[in-house]
Parts: sequence; structure tokens; C-alpha cells
Amino acid sequence: MRPDSNPIVSTSLLALGAILLAMLFLQICAGGLGGWAALFHVPARRDAAIALLTLAALTPLCGCHVGFGSRKDHANDWVLVALLIGGLCLGYFSARCDRTGFLTLGREPLRYVGLLLFLTGSVLRILAIRTLGPQFTVWVTIQDEHELVTDRLYRHLRHPSYTGAILTLLGWALVYRSAVGVMIAAAMGLLLISRIDAEERLLLVQFPVAYADYVERTWRLLPFVY
Repeated sequence: MRPDSNPIVSTSLLALGAILLAMLFLQICAGGLGGWAALFHVPARRDAAIALLTLAALTPLCGCHVGFGSRKDHANDWVLVALLIGGLCLGYFSARCDRTGFLTLGREPLRYVGLLLFLTGSVLRILAIRTLGPQFTVWVTIQDEHELVTDRLYRHLRHPSYTGAILTLLGWALVYRSAVGVMIAAAMGLLLISRIDAEERLLLVQFPVAYADYVERTWRLLPFVY
């Protein structure tokens, strides 16, 4: 039996891979700070690291998978690579700037504002993935027997998982009080908007009437703003 034919095995492998990627990210952060001791010395940085590992472990368990569906947009796959590179840069440069004091923002309480944003974004993203279940994937794709979800978390917001992702990126930068990190997070936010554009084009092809109506009565990322 292939590993991906068993949902329990597949989910476990995804969770393991996500945790290893999170550990790599934290290793890069620790490198920017000068070691693991520095990472855990500041409570807000320690708590954000624990929250990151928790998010990495929970995401596959909530239904995220890497399977392809019946229709896929390959043209946007480059964004995943760019986001990975951006994420690693966010981790390293936020940490290094925090250690060296280069373009740091505010005072120590700002770290906890960042931590709150990171935790809020993490919860929102997990809830969004949980709502979509098997229809949530890392690719821009239409799943077999795909259904348009427009209730619960998606009643007023079309992309709550991306809203959550942007909050986690911004929150992480603020945990390290890094202006450079905020700029990197903003650039990654633009990449996510490119991802949203690709997803919405595909959904309009699959559900031309229903999705167009859904777009008219909802917001993309932030209610009453965008």
C-alpha cells in the first residue's frame, strides 16, 4: 500500500514534514539571534516559537493536504517557492535585526502585540482549514466533487486562511520588533494576494454564477476594508 493511499499515514507524514520545516525556520531564527538560548530568553519569542510548532502540527490534522484535484493552475506554483524563501528571510533578518538593534520598533510591549497577532492569525488559519476540510490544499486547484463553501467562517470573508497567514507574518515580525521583518511580511502579503487572484480566477471558471455572486457580497481579506 502506498503511503498516500492511507489517510492516517499521509496526515502523519504531512504533520512530520510541517514540524521539520518549522524547526528549520526556528533554527534560522536562532542563528540570527546567536543561538537557541537567545531565542528562548525573551518570553514573547519563546511563546511564538511554541505557537509556530503547534500550528505546524495542527494544520495537516485539520484537513490540509497536497493532493491535486480535477483542475489546477500551474502558473502560480512559483509563489510557493517565493513564499518559502520569504519566510526564511523573515525568520533570519527579523532575528538578526533584533539582536543588533538595527531598525527596531517600539519597546518591549510591542513584542506582545506581535504575539497576539501571531496567535490570532494562527487560530483563524486553523479554523479556516478546518472549515474547508479535504478541499483545502497547498495548490491552486479544484478538488474532485468540489463544493463552494460560503457559510460559517466564509460567510463574509472569502479568504480567512490568508488573512490568518498575513496576521502571523506581521505578528512574527513584531515579536522581534523588526522593521525589516515588517517589510518582508508586507512583500509576502503581496505574494499571497497574487495567490488569491489565481484561486479566484479558477473558482470563477468552476462556479461562474455562484462565485461571482459570492464575490459581490463578501470581502477578500478584511471586512469593510478589502
